[in-house]
Amino acid sequence: DVIRSTKYSKDAGFKILYHVMPGIGGVDYEGDIKSIRRLFDDENLRPDMLKIYPALVVAGTQYFESFKRGEYRSYESDEAIEIVSEYFKYIPNYVRVHRIQRDIPVYRIVQGVKRSDLHDLALRRAIEKGYDIKEIRYREIGHRGEAEGRIELKITNYYSSGGLEKFLEFADEKNRVIAFLRLRIPGETVERQELFGKALIREIKTFGKEARIDEKGEFQHRGFGKRLLLEAEEITRNEGLKGIAVISGVGAREYFRKSGYERLGPYMAKKTE
Repeated sequence: DVIRSTKYSKDAGFKILYHVMPGIGGVDYEGDIKSIRRLFDDENLRPDMLKIYPALVVAGTQYFESFKRGEYRSYESDEAIEIVSEYFKYIPNYVRVHRIQRDIPVYRIVQGVKRSDLHDLALRRAIEKGYDIKEIRYREIGHRGEAEGRIELKITNYYSSGGLEKFLEFADEKNRVIAFLRLRIPGETVERQELFGKALIREIKTFGKEARIDEKGEFQHRGFGKRLLLEAEEITRNEGLKGIAVISGVGAREYFRKSGYERLGPYMAKKTE
């Protein structure tokens, strides 16, 4: 079901977020490392985003009953810091870790992680180990200071769910991300007929303070998004596809209209022939 729904969603232009729960079957360090590696080794998976929620024992649950019988326990805080820090070793540059640890009051947690700053602690531990942390959130401009030196366009190609994914990003000399775009070249079969023969922009984002369309922020509306669009359209032409489409919220449709996109059902689309 996960493999099928992941492919269907990607082919429809959606971005994919997985919830990962270390300790779901009990403390199993090797098993949890194997699971996170499979997420990105298996071409049928490869999500765009992650939420990492270590399993917790909370009163009134089946885990609570198993815990009372001595049949189950999850990771304690120090153990979770260690396992999650290892996750950062395997998460690729096209993935964003949105959140680590559920927002559950400590008094409700019978056993498990009770630190609300697990994300920061795991990152710090990964840095201590000397890992090259590639995930997007850690590299976002603003989180790690101002852009330095030359800003370049980088493209990462990988296969996923029967299609070719191209992750386009503008990054500075320290690999801090300023803007990115997810472009999908679908396989031969797509479920939605209006998308046949089209590349899909599954996400486009520029970091920095929010600004209105008619204003210029530090990076927003400075041309990075436009340059990413033009690059995606050129790639689409080179792939021999006749058009490109993107799911757009109401507030962003005018942005795409200014670049020649028109409504196509729930999408904004543009011919690239």
